Amino acid sequence: MMDLLKPLKVHEPNSFVIEPLKNKDVASILKEGCELLESFNIKYWLSAGTLLGLHRDQKPIDHDTDIDIEIEYSSQIPLFLEACPFKLIRTMKKGPYYMQLAFISESNIIFDIYVYYPIRASYINWNDHGIMFYPKSLIEPLSSISFDHKEYASPNPDSYCQFRYGADWKTPRSNKDSWVNDANHLIKKDEIIKQLKFYKTTYW
Repeated sequence: MMDLLKPLKVHEPNSFVIEPLKNKDVASILKEGCELLESFNIKYWLSAGTLLGLHRDQKPIDHDTDIDIEIEYSSQIPLFLEACPFKLIRTMKKGPYYMQLAFISESNIIFDIYVYYPIRASYINWNDHGIMFYPKSLIEPLSSISFDHKEYASPNPDSYCQFRYGADWKTPRSNKDSWVNDANHLIKKDEIIKQLKFYKTTYW
């Protein structure tokens, strides 16, 4: 069982440069990474700006800086790590449990994976900004979205984008903000601390 009190440990073994995806061959890196996940039977879905761009614009967002993937925890993750052809640039763990795996391709495209854990009626991810969550009903059953002649697993795109970005998700933005500022499914760390202090003062 996961110890929720264990601190997060972040490891960044290799330096990297963040660049916009505009004019990059996103399709080939997305395909290579997702097909490797599929080969290990790891449940994944496109997420965040990647799903938003492919659904709203039928292409990656030019000023986005990574490919966003979310997966359900699997015992196959260590094997995937060993087999992945991309360079590992970041891991985040709570005890032995992975929360994030980020890689970069030779063409300098970041393939960013967040790991979610099914807990009761939700999927949960602990990270250095707080806790991200989805109701299971948003993820199950998965749908799919087509890009460059391949089908990729995804939540229902309309429902996901509404939940993740809010009612104005159909309106493109001219620049990329930090994902923390537009993630409606993130309970920020300072809010968690504030709630814990309230409960401690009120009930403990």
